[in-house]
Amino acid sequence: MPAVCPRSQVYCRMEIVGPLAIVATLSLGLVTIADGQTATVRDSGGVEIVENIPSGVRRLYRVELSGVLTIGSEDRGPNFIFSAIPSAARLSDGSIAVADFASAEIRIFSSKGSFARKYGRRGDGPGEFRRLSYLYAGIKDTLFAWDAAHNRITVLAPNGRGVRTVALQPTSDRQLPSVSGLVHGGPIDDHVFAFRTGRHPATERRTVIRDTLVVALFSARGEYVRTVGSFLGLEQVRHASGTMRGPTGESRPAYSSSGTPFARETFLHSSADWLFVGDGDRAYEIYCFDGAGALKRIIRVLRPPRPVTSEVIARHRAQPADLPDRSFVRPVVSRTLPASSYPKTLPTYAGFIVDRSGRLWVKEYPLPGDLESRWNVFDQNGKMIGMVDTPAGLQITEIGVSYILGVWRDQEGVESVRLYTISSVQ
Repeated sequence: MPAVCPRSQVYCRMEIVGPLAIVATLSLGLVTIADGQTATVRDSGGVEIVENIPSGVRRLYRVELSGVLTIGSEDRGPNFIFSAIPSAARLSDGSIAVADFASAEIRIFSSKGSFARKYGRRGDGPGEFRRLSYLYAGIKDTLFAWDAAHNRITVLAPNGRGVRTVALQPTSDRQLPSVSGLVHGGPIDDHVFAFRTGRHPATERRTVIRDTLVVALFSARGEYVRTVGSFLGLEQVRHASGTMRGPTGESRPAYSSSGTPFARETFLHSSADWLFVGDGDRAYEIYCFDGAGALKRIIRVLRPPRPVTSEVIARHRAQPADLPDRSFVRPVVSRTLPASSYPKTLPTYAGFIVDRSGRLWVKEYPLPGDLESRWNVFDQNGKMIGMVDTPAGLQITEIGVSYILGVWRDQEGVESVRLYTISSVQ
């Protein structure tokens, strides 16, 4: 995967049933525990290489997820209507905090799904947001909200008191003059990883490009510590389309973007101990940086990527058109592209998330039309311990020891937040 490793400086690359629903227990598939002998560990210049071979399966465990509640319905009033939910977090008393991009609000719901209170509004002052893009619950349920327009974190207690802001400072050498977003996952209480998007210039000819993501480490006070590395962003087609007015009235180049089928992109996620980076382009591997931003481990699964066959292309073309991305990050992909516009292989995975116990869940890249999403689960040492199937339409935002929290978007684009309990986990 093309990513600049800081050590060497070389490229290393769920049925909405009303606003609050008690849903019958739903079996979401099998967890397959792999035999311990299917992972090997070796050292390479101080970097631990964990290589997993997806074979030697010896035990099966059924995981049942009980639907606990669904939050989101136009019948319940404006507080239950969401638009472009960037993230949601569960607090220690079972209540759920939801960030809503359109209203620039953080809404708190009880453990039974009733509306409790909300904070924030659109604006530029303390406790206000211009572009509410991320929400995370830290130690003692402290909430951290990221405003991408102001490059700042708003820190508040769950009762709304003690609001303060932390601005991420640019680097002294101007290599990171502004921040595009936080790396999801946390911890933020002690430090935070953030990234800047460096856009490649558009040309008059339609060209497939990948922008650059520069990832850096900051202290909890927002001070720049170090740059971790440069990685490749979302693959898309871009071309110049004249000029446009900037925020201060200046003239700047304008461009148009469109999506590519099975686009490659770099995924970022952090935990209390690790920053995980990878795009699953040509190989199934994930780079693990420690809390100081040093590369310490590479997790691999030794299997080749699946080919993009004529059947895969036909399945892609048979899917309904993509709904517009309300966050304006992902361009829409056409269903009428010629076969030559498709890559020869699928990416090996489609993102990852770290659960509250430190296990890494990696989502396999789905085939078009798949009704379930399969996740490979790795323990804290990078060894694969099983596989879990979840509904394909559930965008998981948080995984706890006994629950999964996520955002569901129906065919009309209506969003809701869903919480499921994991009733059996091995």
